[in-house]
Amino acid sequence: MIAKPQFTRPLKHSIAQLPDYDDIGLEQIEVVTCSTKAKEVAALLIAQYEVGFDTESKPRFKKGEPEVGPHLLQFATVERAYLFPAALADVFEIGLTIVASQQVVKVGFGLKDDNRQLQNQHGVKVLNKADVSRQLARFMEDEKPIGARPAVAMLLGKQLSKSAQMSDWSRWPLNEKQILYAGRDAHSALMVWRAVAAFVAD
Repeated sequence: MIAKPQFTRPLKHSIAQLPDYDDIGLEQIEVVTCSTKAKEVAALLIAQYEVGFDTESKPRFKKGEPEVGPHLLQFATVERAYLFPAALADVFEIGLTIVASQQVVKVGFGLKDDNRQLQNQHGVKVLNKADVSRQLARFMEDEKPIGARPAVAMLLGKQLSKSAQMSDWSRWPLNEKQILYAGRDAHSALMVWRAVAAFVAD
């Protein structure tokens, strides 16, 4: 029997030495901009067994400022990522059908917050979900959830950039930096999940 690998949370300076997470590029990330395409992509994603998932919201900088997001839904397969912006209401509504689907597993980091926002703002629950943060912590026998950045460093040996995290996600259209960030967030969640599954299988 193969012994379970002993992972330890990497330090920030150690992560900074790693190569950038570039397993998916701009040419593989699609911003969905019409309902016809949204329906096509939704059917494709719901037919998958599992997809990477995340949301982005405009940051709140003042105490007590109301929550208004999410402003973007992100989904990823191994080959591609798809972004559904709230600025395009019809597209976003179709994206919500993926969120609420029981057919496909939504894999992501810290899904509790995403689920709360989606329920509060849209009355939609993230169904059939797998929280990588908690599953990885359980696998490592760690009491605290593992975030995306340390998880990508540990499992994939790469540095996941968070430089666009605090940008204005309500602004339309998204810029290239936001598109790359959003696509890679969802994609890396799926890749980490699959890496953990490979170790569990061993």
